[in-house]
Amino acid sequence: MPGIPPATHAAGQEITVSSPTAIQLPDGSRIEAIRLGDLRVPSYQRGLVASYRQIRNHYDQRLFDVLTVSHRADHRNWIIDGLQRHTARTDLDGPGTLVFCRVLEGLDIAGEVELFEKLNRNRTRVSAFAILDAQREAGEEDAVALFRAVEATGLRIGPTHGAGVVGSPSQLRDIQEWDDGLDILRDSLDTAVAAWGKNAGSFHATVIGGLSFFYRWAREQGIRVPPVKLGAKLGQGKFAVMPPELINPGGMRGISSKSGGAGLAAARIALAWNAQRKATDNRLEIPEQWSAMAQTLRNR
Repeated sequence: MPGIPPATHAAGQEITVSSPTAIQLPDGSRIEAIRLGDLRVPSYQRGLVASYRQIRNHYDQRLFDVLTVSHRADHRNWIIDGLQRHTARTDLDGPGTLVFCRVLEGLDIAGEVELFEKLNRNRTRVSAFAILDAQREAGEEDAVALFRAVEATGLRIGPTHGAGVVGSPSQLRDIQEWDDGLDILRDSLDTAVAAWGKNAGSFHATVIGGLSFFYRWAREQGIRVPPVKLGAKLGQGKFAVMPPELINPGGMRGISSKSGGAGLAAARIALAWNAQRKATDNRLEIPEQWSAMAQTLRNR
């Protein structure tokens, strides 16, 4: 760029400003501003993960690092590292947005994959709980509200579930984002304690997810379900349902809170609630995709 002298990095090596949008680095790569919509996604990328939502929902320009891309022989730029950041930023600002990328040339696909694996292997993964806890410490309003809601029930949030500890922070965040999400979560936790006490199994992700979906359905249908009353029905008597039956229904291994387990657990809880109730007496309508399977499991 005319009038701008070469810069140097810490080792004294020259960094060349080759154009208004590109800086040549000593290792042969360059920093260049590229439109998000012009970046291609290769097949070896792992797809979207939870960090994508964290970046999008809590975007901070100061934390947006450069993307690493490969400029292939087809003259297109392919993402090696930064798919989550790329997608979050595209959602927020659109494909025409310019972002800084570290552009590498001369790599074949095998070389790209090797670099992709090294970058991800060497990266220290920050847990969802660590992020949530840091947000609380920073006074982030939603994080503070979530901790307050859980602690009001005499419980606490942790990285994993345990006695008196509610785990799965990402799931808690998802529930919080629902309409009346914190009220639903409080009702779910109060029900779990009323039914099974503060034992570890009471706060498994599938159990809390199932209770939360149940209360969400109830609110959508205008049905009021007192947590103490539901807890008493789930915890003892003819229609009791224990946490292991919700976590691993009928020995169906592989069904988790993320793969439909929470919905199935909610349906089983709804069957217990509906038992011996008249059609007009606060019976909960169970979504069709869960109703038949839940009936089959109960009849076993």
